Amino acid sequence: MVAPARFWGGRSSVWLVRMKPSAGATATCAALALCAVGCGGEKKEGDRKVETGPKPAASPEQFTERFAQLTGVRLSRSLDDLVGTRLEVPAEPNRFARLGTYSLVWTRDRADRREVLRGARRPGARGIRWTRSGSTWSAGKSYGRHLVLDWSAGSKRRTNPQFNRLERAVRAAYLGRPGLLPPRERPCRRDPLRDRGEACSLRGVPVTVARGNSALATPAFEATVRKTEVRPALKPKLLPPETASGRFVIVDYRLRTKTLIRSLTPQLRIGKRTFEEAPASVFLARSRLFPLPPAAAYNARVAFDVPRAEAAQVRRRGALVLPAEIDELGDPSAELAQGWIALDR
Repeated sequence: MVAPARFWGGRSSVWLVRMKPSAGATATCAALALCAVGCGGEKKEGDRKVETGPKPAASPEQFTERFAQLTGVRLSRSLDDLVGTRLEVPAEPNRFARLGTYSLVWTRDRADRREVLRGARRPGARGIRWTRSGSTWSAGKSYGRHLVLDWSAGSKRRTNPQFNRLERAVRAAYLGRPGLLPPRERPCRRDPLRDRGEACSLRGVPVTVARGNSALATPAFEATVRKTEVRPALKPKLLPPETASGRFVIVDYRLRTKTLIRSLTPQLRIGKRTFEEAPASVFLARSRLFPLPPAAAYNARVAFDVPRAEAAQVRRRGALVLPAEIDELGDPSAELAQGWIALDR
């Protein structure tokens, strides 16, 4: 029997397949389309049970498909050069905030791999080979006989959370084992608003959902939604009405800060679409101006101009999206992680 399910994420959705092995052994296998991630289980050879499992990527195409499923970054093949195939990072999405600056090469053989790593020191901790060009350090690491990662460390010879996230993703994609990632970095199997399990990753960005009257807790603040309205227009005092191209979805929310917050950019998610705050939000009340000091209370109403069809679904499929992780400058960043507050209340 085959029971299909999906990793949820729009165009990059992939099918899951549940298989029942022979000899009565039951195994659940997560297999991505075109063998994108791989699966494990058992097979029987004669009277022996032989463990099977995911196999390392056998081609640059297979690796790039797996990498896209885990990170949301769809690498492209550049023209082959003397040492193999260079896998280029696109302009968008590049997940720079999460992964930093890096390059990947799929070499033709071990000799080419050694050529790519020429000049690098012997591998040290975690198999990292350090090289220096002028004032810039680079961390190189190889995976199997073909794949080489080169990550820019900047002026200091050390790794950071960006490298750690990237290295985990490259290793899991190459080996075909997304289970090696922390739960919050594994691809969502369905719409996070419908999944009542742990946090998961949507196109490479971890998402945590708060439901009902629960507060969304992040390193920078706690947030709750108090009310959601749908209106055709806003009517500021002493000014002409502001009419929506579709409908204004107005979300009334409250923050309690834990640290200094210089700015905050809320978004609205309905189904698979994300909407930015409408300019007309300037006419809505806010309790105070940014920056917000630690331990401050902040109440705000924000408006989003949404097509009528989506506005009609906001209380069933909508969420207020807030940045849920602090970047290296100390500001909340939705590129690092997101918190969704469900509007089905």
